[in-house]
Amino acid sequence: MGGGLAAPFLLKGPPDPVYQDRPLSAWLEDLGDKIPEETRTVSGKALQQAGTNVVPYLVQILEMRESRFRKSFVTWVNNQRIVKYRITPLADRQKQAVYACWRLGPVAKGAIPALSELLAVGDFPDPICRALYKIGPEGVRVLSRALSDPHAEVRLHAADKLAWYNGPEGALAVPELVASLKDNDAKVRARAAQALGAIHANPDLALPALVGNLQDSDYSARATAITAIGLYRSQAESVVPALLKGLDDTNSFVRSATVQSVGWICARPELVVPELIKKLHDPDRSIQYQSMSALEKYGLMAKDAIPELQAMTVNGSDAGIRATAKNVLSAVESGRGQRFSNPPPR
Repeated sequence: MGGGLAAPFLLKGPPDPVYQDRPLSAWLEDLGDKIPEETRTVSGKALQQAGTNVVPYLVQILEMRESRFRKSFVTWVNNQRIVKYRITPLADRQKQAVYACWRLGPVAKGAIPALSELLAVGDFPDPICRALYKIGPEGVRVLSRALSDPHAEVRLHAADKLAWYNGPEGALAVPELVASLKDNDAKVRARAAQALGAIHANPDLALPALVGNLQDSDYSARATAITAIGLYRSQAESVVPALLKGLDDTNSFVRSATVQSVGWICARPELVVPELIKKLHDPDRSIQYQSMSALEKYGLMAKDAIPELQAMTVNGSDAGIRATAKNVLSAVESGRGQRFSNPPPR
């Protein structure tokens, strides 16, 4: 038994063009998951040199579909040990084509419809969403629409890649991301909040929705909503009272995110500074450090913390705490606040 038996079940792919004396399919195989990065880089550069010429070939691969029977048959052929014969599964070929689109970036714009259709299948959403992100604005619009996909993994990776994008098209995704804050999957809710913070646009719409997630049952979703609010900086001043409730959360990640965010926003000192003073004695040592850092950003506005900071320079739990308290005390007394003039780094 060999190729003769398998042939009727093979999907006929598009004609295989040749580039630099190698079939294009060979270049694509060098983009596979188990291929060394050095080899993938060489193949990617070759595809970039070929440019738009390879896109029609990639689209044809992306548009191919197979029956369940054929998929099962290919699996059986590749697992049997009677003869040495292997058929490259269609999913592997399509994943290679997706990787090629990622390497091509904006040049692969013509593949967006095929990538969008394949994304709806839900088989390997992460590389498809990466490719759409890399293609640019047109791909980002597809990611926005994918936030309502029935597959949770698709929604998750769409939100994740939108968090990487800070162009104007990212701002257009805010309404869809706000809707995703109510997703029934906690991971999707968290990634949607993360994306909103990274984009930090349309605060009138985003901030009330993020505040609504401060009571989320999932601690990760609460923490990412808090961090996202902080990334809006001074635009989030009005929600500081609601944000401060996170300082009493039973989860240390949530408390940590809250301390960090109120430091970024650096507003309402009459409310924030007394709460940060309390957090100087949080059971979590890292939160003690973060609280001192936040107080430092308030500068003279944190003068009420001076007595406590003075005490910590002597009675701090370790040398690191005592040294940090001394530095922060000096900054507060001299008014050397460190308010952000730009959004905090992602």
